[in-house]
Amino acid sequence: MTEIETTIQTIVVGYDDSETSARALARAGDLARALGARLVVVSVGPREGALELIPESMEPLMVPVAPVGTIPPTVTVPAETPATGRPDPAELMLERARFLLRQRGLDAELMKATGDPADELLRLAEEQEADLIVVGSHEGGLLDRLLRGDVSAAVTRRADRDVLLVR
Repeated sequence: MTEIETTIQTIVVGYDDSETSARALARAGDLARALGARLVVVSVGPREGALELIPESMEPLMVPVAPVGTIPPTVTVPAETPATGRPDPAELMLERARFLLRQRGLDAELMKATGDPADELLRLAEEQEADLIVVGSHEGGLLDRLLRGDVSAAVTRRADRDVLLVR
């Protein structure tokens, strides 16, 4: 078998604790391992003060929760944000990503950002000099796209580097 020389040295993957982002995380991890590339996982939380606008009755919808027994006792729950007294959603997502990668025998650099997910993912990909951005495709309905936006479409449309869209 012939070895293929690659120029992919850094892979940035967006992770939001959805099923498609978990598949994107797994695919990015597999590629990083196969190519010997650096893997950077990015989770974007809401803008400062945005959680204050969400009624507490909706709080369980905003914090990703793994099924009971899937997160080992060594995973620490992130500290509460000072403004809301609630756990930081981006930190929770990164802890989940770390756990999923470790199950596959992988490690990655974890980065948290706040703001618009597409903007932040593109900004960090530029900052990290990523050769490839990996995102999951959200195939929700119109209401889902209106509420959360279509991050994968925005990243694919605006990126100045290769993007892998995982379904």
